[in-house]
Amino acid sequence: MAKFLVEEEVGYDPQHIGFPNLGGCMALVLLTDQGLYGFHITPGNARKAPVFLQFIQNTGPGGTMKRLYGSCYFLNRYAGKVNGLDSLGQWKGEMKNIANALGFHGKVTGYDLSTWNSHSDKTMKDVLGNKTHKGVNYLEYVKDPSGQKCRIFYKKMEKMQLTPGVFAATDPIRKIMGSNLANPVKNTITSSADIVTTTGNKGKLHEVGFFGRHSFDIP
Repeated sequence: MAKFLVEEEVGYDPQHIGFPNLGGCMALVLLTDQGLYGFHITPGNARKAPVFLQFIQNTGPGGTMKRLYGSCYFLNRYAGKVNGLDSLGQWKGEMKNIANALGFHGKVTGYDLSTWNSHSDKTMKDVLGNKTHKGVNYLEYVKDPSGQKCRIFYKKMEKMQLTPGVFAATDPIRKIMGSNLANPVKNTITSSADIVTTTGNKGKLHEVGFFGRHSFDIP
């Protein structure tokens, strides 16, 4: 059964992790030979990666680290140049810091949702928080049958419907509160994310191809 992580939540699933309401947040996944560990990182909170590592070490089967993924809407998360770095340079810097905190060495990959042209001049509504700004999306990672990488899919958040569920003590979803792992707010989790049927909706997620995908290696 897939896991769906909202802001500051971490979780584990053998095959599939989804991230609703990505505005300025990052959808982070560490792929191991046992499955996917995910972290929905709000802006400025990559410093919580050591707490994410604590979750990985104490939840699920762990396993050998294979690949690190971090996808977001670059133009929301990295507005303007910082120390001479454009959005791609800032993404690489953030991913390097996260990799160092996790002790990860290998290929880092991510998708820039702001390269999806249909969002270039549109404002989306955050269906949970009633906020409005450009580029609120749903994104998910699905483990490839090879076990060596993930497939990445996305959709406008306005075309997704979330279903709430009740947190169970055995369910590997936690929320990072400061430097601690806590139960989800009000013991409520997102149990599913489904595509809303419309006359113009093909009923499928978009799969990430070459355009907008970025990768680099950490030795």
